[in-house]
Amino acid sequence: MKKMMMATVLIFLAVYCFAQGNPRVVVIPLENRAGQSHRDDTETLTELLVNFINDTRRLSVIDRGALNAMMTAQRWQMDDWADEDKTAEMGRVLNAQFIVRGTVSMLGSNLVISARILDINTAEVLGSANVQIRGMDEAYNKMEEFARNLTRTIGTAAQQRQQTTAEPRQDRASDQKTRPARDNTLDENAWENRLIFLGWRLGMGLGEKERADETYDYYGYYYYDYSYDLYLPVSLGVAFDFCPFRWLTLSINPSIAFDVYYFELGSSIPLLVRLGYKFDTVELTANIGANIGHGFALGATLGFRPRRKGVFFLELGYMPYYSLIELSLGVKYGIGNRKW
Repeated sequence: MKKMMMATVLIFLAVYCFAQGNPRVVVIPLENRAGQSHRDDTETLTELLVNFINDTRRLSVIDRGALNAMMTAQRWQMDDWADEDKTAEMGRVLNAQFIVRGTVSMLGSNLVISARILDINTAEVLGSANVQIRGMDEAYNKMEEFARNLTRTIGTAAQQRQQTTAEPRQDRASDQKTRPARDNTLDENAWENRLIFLGWRLGMGLGEKERADETYDYYGYYYYDYSYDLYLPVSLGVAFDFCPFRWLTLSINPSIAFDVYYFELGSSIPLLVRLGYKFDTVELTANIGANIGHGFALGATLGFRPRRKGVFFLELGYMPYYSLIELSLGVKYGIGNRKW
């Protein structure tokens, strides 16, 4: 009994020392709905989630050992976290403002991790996140972004909440009714989240262009003298991609082209079918299509996406009509929600 009381005192002292830091959160172990074969995976995913939430520096996760000791001292059960009134009471004892609950489930052959972060006093959902992984080798990178998405709404606002955690719950009931839960799972430029990508492109080409010069003969009759001259177009235009599948992209890229050799202005509207694959951060496709009014077109595209900075791409194209080779670069941004 004395040891239990001493443990309780030490935990209360720890809570007091950390009370002035970041808002505190209780992370409940993820619920394993994927079957016994994934029990160890679920524990690993829980540990990653705890560590990456701490790394955001928006919240301080209550140490698992301290939490277990407090629950033993207070004779709490893990099931008590599902009871709204008991959760609020435990939150006050632990000086915690938030609680994270989640599950690990199967979707086909993949694992899906889902979690929500709630206000521990009102049970208001402040954020949610979902991520799908093909195997545990993807877990480390994807769980880091998952934790950032989950806690995105927590920050300065959470510090303000920390000052008002002693408010009666009934005073905040109206906020719970009027403030909808936000889904922060969307990485706005992730291939799996977006149906359309829109941006700009800049190109430079080298080819030859047929020219027809009107010429008069000795008797005054005119005829056309055809020749091929150097063609050096510089183009600026729009990049528009429609992605119905991860391996298929339909592109239309209208642009204005300026021939720096003859100082002539023109236009170009290539329509392309791009076949390839979009990996986690890299896109690699082979392109086939036509440039309206200018014939057949071939090419290849290499794209990559730094985190939340848009998709940067480099494209090489060939048009037999002009014997034109063109190199383009640009950036595009995802719009239109999509779940693969």
